[in-house]
Amino acid sequence: MSDIRDGHYRLGIAYLNAEAYAEAITHFQAVLREDSTFIDAYHGLALAYFGEHRLQDARNAAREALKIDANCLPVLSFLQTVEPRISPPAGLSVAPAVQIGAKEKEHPPTAEPLVRASADVSVQPAGDIDAKKKPKPPADDTEIDTDKEMERGRVFLGNKQYPQAAAAFKKVLKASPENALAHYHLAQTYMETGALTDAKSQADEVLRITPQYQPARDLKSAITFLAKRERQQRIQKKLIKVLLPLAVLVVGVFIASQLGLLRGILPQQRPPALWIDTTLEDPANNNGYIDAGEHVRLKVTISNSGGAAKNLRVVLLPQTIDGLRFQAPERPLNIAPQGFETLRIPVVADKKVRGRRVSLKIQVLNRSQTALATTSVYLSIK
Repeated sequence: MSDIRDGHYRLGIAYLNAEAYAEAITHFQAVLREDSTFIDAYHGLALAYFGEHRLQDARNAAREALKIDANCLPVLSFLQTVEPRISPPAGLSVAPAVQIGAKEKEHPPTAEPLVRASADVSVQPAGDIDAKKKPKPPADDTEIDTDKEMERGRVFLGNKQYPQAAAAFKKVLKASPENALAHYHLAQTYMETGALTDAKSQADEVLRITPQYQPARDLKSAITFLAKRERQQRIQKKLIKVLLPLAVLVVGVFIASQLGLLRGILPQQRPPALWIDTTLEDPANNNGYIDAGEHVRLKVTISNSGGAAKNLRVVLLPQTIDGLRFQAPERPLNIAPQGFETLRIPVVADKKVRGRRVSLKIQVLNRSQTALATTSVYLSIK
């Protein structure tokens, strides 16, 4: 079961270094379910809890580690960070811890590398990851000790000497291309250096050789998570590059317009220029008069030689005349530049206004009730 334990531990370290603390906690807890004496997992769990600001849980994890080894220097260093009253045991010098800030990405408080390659923290091959195939001698017939190179690679990986680790694992793969464990460690190395495409390729090789190797599946999940986050960061940077100058420009234009600095630079919108023509439409007699009891229409044409005119309203004054029935149009008008609008207002005269001549004022008002055009028409009733 050590391969599952160590696979979870490596994933926990990867998520911890990526500041994905919740995922790191899950994998460190999985390690401790497999091996409750794995002190490095307690240390990683304490750091992950600390990253999530769960201070009491971090202290508890660190104290569990000290039950296993009371002189564990990284754990003592961490506890001295969160509880300065704790003093190191006699004969041990605790390096000052580095605090983890909410907005700063720094290394967690530890006096030694977080990922260590040692005899008790190494991923061993699963049942079908073994030395079934003997290493092939290189082309120059120089004998390569693959076990030695594998161990060197693990040490380099644990000490974060990634170029040397990659070189060692590649030597193993040159001699034994189907060595799934070397592919696995090379995938870890690539992931640590940010070469996520290469890391995924190596993880796929492990699963091609041994499809049921769970640590490789977990490692591939971690690589996918990091790749997705990297893509999101790239998109955010591109958006910031585009939107930040645009936002500055919009704010600048708004301020300039409020201060009147753009006058004379930007084209000014022309005001509308309206006038009104009227014609009496008398289909029955066409004599220019309104006969008593006759239905006629007052044709009103509103023309515009200026800028666009919107939301206009036509009003008739006075609104009522005794013996004369009419009604102003209710719908709003929009007249384009160089355009016009024609209205027809029904008018009916009663017999009691026969022989009168009345005046009717026609106005065109804008939204603020300002008259843009006015005319008067005289109606004679026979």
